[in-house]
Amino acid sequence: MFAYVGVWIALTQGVIMRPLTKRFTSSQILSVSILALSVALALILVPRDAWLLYMVIPFMSISNGLTHPNASAIISGLAGKDEQGEVLGVMQSVQSLGMILPPLIAGFIVSIDKHLPIVVASISTLCAWLVFMWFRRKVRVISIKND
Repeated sequence: MFAYVGVWIALTQGVIMRPLTKRFTSSQILSVSILALSVALALILVPRDAWLLYMVIPFMSISNGLTHPNASAIISGLAGKDEQGEVLGVMQSVQSLGMILPPLIAGFIVSIDKHLPIVVASISTLCAWLVFMWFRRKVRVISIKND
């Protein structure tokens, strides 16, 4: 399963990413990919047969494969040229710390219901999309006022 997800992410970042970044900004891609990831996570709960899960996983993997590099590009772009390495290092550290809590939380909530970790992941991702869209709108408004 992990290999299957990895192949889809590799295809996304190796084949799909380049044409998309030529047509759209990282912010535009993220505005779709984070929402798509939220929906794709929820879709994991739909298949009743294991083989049908292999039909849903590409959507999750493609969304994920588009989200992470574009988020890194935006964060890198917000830093000055002399600070990019430091900012990306801090970002990676925060991501690593962010991977500690979800397994602990999922371990607890799976005892309530086996589907709940996926539901929480989908809702959390949707909340992240809402925050991103709010900040994206706010930044756009600020840049329009400064012009």
